[in-house]
Amino acid sequence: MSPARLECSRRWRRLSLVLRFGCIAWVFAAPTALGAEKADMNTTESVPLVSSSPNLQLNLEADIKSGRLTRLGWDTEGSGRAGINLLKKPVELRLSKKDQALSPEAHVGTRDTAMIEYRYSVAEGKQLAWEVSVQPDKLRMQVSCNKDISEDVDELELVFPFEPATAVTSIISSTWTADGKFVIPAIINAPDLGQILLTCPSHPKLAGRIEGNRAEKWITVTLELPLPAQGAAIGLEFTPVVLPMPDGFKDEKRWKAARRGWFNLIQQSCGASGGNRDVIGVWANNALSDPVSSVLYMLGDATLLVPELAPGVSMPPILRRAVEYWIDGKTNADGLIAYTARGTAGTDAPVAKDADPADNQNVMDSNPAVLIGAWCYVKASGDTDWLKKRIDRLEFLSQYMEKRDVDGDGLIESKQSGNSGSRPPRDPDCAWDCYVTGHKNAYVNTLAYRAWLGLADLELRLGRGEQERRYRQLAARLKASFHAAFFNPETGWLGRWRSRDGALHDLHSDVPTSFAVNYGVIDPDKGKAILQRYWTALEKRLWCKQHILSAQRALLRRDEPTGRYDSRSHAETPE
Repeated sequence: MSPARLECSRRWRRLSLVLRFGCIAWVFAAPTALGAEKADMNTTESVPLVSSSPNLQLNLEADIKSGRLTRLGWDTEGSGRAGINLLKKPVELRLSKKDQALSPEAHVGTRDTAMIEYRYSVAEGKQLAWEVSVQPDKLRMQVSCNKDISEDVDELELVFPFEPATAVTSIISSTWTADGKFVIPAIINAPDLGQILLTCPSHPKLAGRIEGNRAEKWITVTLELPLPAQGAAIGLEFTPVVLPMPDGFKDEKRWKAARRGWFNLIQQSCGASGGNRDVIGVWANNALSDPVSSVLYMLGDATLLVPELAPGVSMPPILRRAVEYWIDGKTNADGLIAYTARGTAGTDAPVAKDADPADNQNVMDSNPAVLIGAWCYVKASGDTDWLKKRIDRLEFLSQYMEKRDVDGDGLIESKQSGNSGSRPPRDPDCAWDCYVTGHKNAYVNTLAYRAWLGLADLELRLGRGEQERRYRQLAARLKASFHAAFFNPETGWLGRWRSRDGALHDLHSDVPTSFAVNYGVIDPDKGKAILQRYWTALEKRLWCKQHILSAQRALLRRDEPTGRYDSRSHAETPE
């Protein structure tokens, strides 16, 4: 197989992992019923605005009394889901003067089946108009005024209060200001329902805010509109995003099935969880949840596969923002990156018994995941100027990984023992944090292998031959020890980790082998045979759901932390 075809094959194997974790982010963020409406939206007199085309189905309702949109739904994949209301409260146009809200009465002007216009009496003889119209492939909003209103209004905002229990509707933007505002063009992302590109031809760099509260379950997107000049209009356009098919892939039917879940992965924080305002615009589990360092390689793979999401919205700046957050703000003096934005990377200093586990995070996949993300960014963007400024910091992350090869066999060892029953306290060594993994972790080491090869490539781009050879040697030493450390002769596939007491922990999972083959730690032919043995056993013994659950319980209970929730008794059960 040619190098180009091999790289394409590896990327598409990684795609399945990207989609798997993207779907998890949406499922955990949207546990309640879809389309729930609030009481204050049931006491209105509304008219529908509906349109449909192959790429965009729109469903709006406009209140003719209050001048607000009480329903907003769309579907860009033709699945008939436009009837789901994305709103927690109505969309409204807010006017203020010197931070004091104004409440001009709204009157309906022109109205038909595809358009409604609201007129607000701002002052004597002065009117502000807000027009909302639906077209086959576009939602359009326009704000205008008949006279100069600058003496009466100094702030104009268009507010979209979304219901995250329906879908974690959020903003995807390549550009964020220093004070945490996004800049259009931007994508309004309703996971599993569709994506809308927001543009403003008259003001192409319009800014806005995304705010939210995780406990109270709300997300609000606010567009900060300039005051329209007399006789001019500010036009906002909302058009469907149809994700382009990656280079090298030709199956349109399969791609259409894959792209619907693609945006589940791409969520930028609104600062409602760990990290607060410092993480606004940083890639996170979802817009209301934490950024997490140790899965950043997934965003990197998505960037390589589809670098351009829509005109003016590209993935490399989104990836760079995340990489910089972790290496600049969440790396400690030892070179270890924290697991979550809420947490702090651990040190070798003793930890108090009553300390918050988040203040002593010792995951070993964070450093390689961020290094992979940095490599993906440079590969996708070609930004060697950024690389020149950051290479010392990237090498610093590698130094920590190298120090964790405590026995000199080429594999990096986690601080955690990985011995059965060795937790609590909760102290995961990787993103698969529901197990007591530790010591020699196959998953962690596959990431380390890829990270060192990526770092070698970055050194090559800078013409630093000695450093390039060094990182290739680190990867080669890891590969030489990998199979013997993790191969389980009883099953014929790889175990997940080998604990400090020497035991190999095999969860009957495809993860160690699939990652190892994908990244080249195990040669493809050998890996294919291993995976085939795994799938043959799965089909033979675990095809029935009941058998799968029983096998999981038998395998996992010895490696679960003390006090873990037991699904059989619905109670906390000690080991």
